[in-house]
Amino acid sequence: MVQSYDPNFQGTHVIRVTFMMWKYVGHIAYKIGGNCMGGFLLESDFLESETQDNIKHYVENDCNFHFDDEEEIFYATLKDEDGNELDVEGDDIEFRNMIVNIEIADTIPETPDANK
Repeated sequence: MVQSYDPNFQGTHVIRVTFMMWKYVGHIAYKIGGNCMGGFLLESDFLESETQDNIKHYVENDCNFHFDDEEEIFYATLKDEDGNELDVEGDDIEFRNMIVNIEIADTIPETPDANK
């Protein structure tokens, strides 16, 4: 989680999502650039249009979250504190129902050379 947030921030946000089913947990994190900030970034509707091509660019994926394009279904392996695993699958709505946290985990400022 960020320690200080500038409401005029220019750059890239890292959004971290926590999935949970019973005591089993997994995380994903992805980057969002552009002219959005704050609460507008913390939406679970990203799953509606997520593809495996996008998922392979995640900066964190400790639950092997992936999408089967042919079956049109998401898969993940959630883990408990003891390392026990729970394989889960579902569509975007079912995975949205497993979200217990969405946060801005980091901010990456624009560099002056980024637009050259």
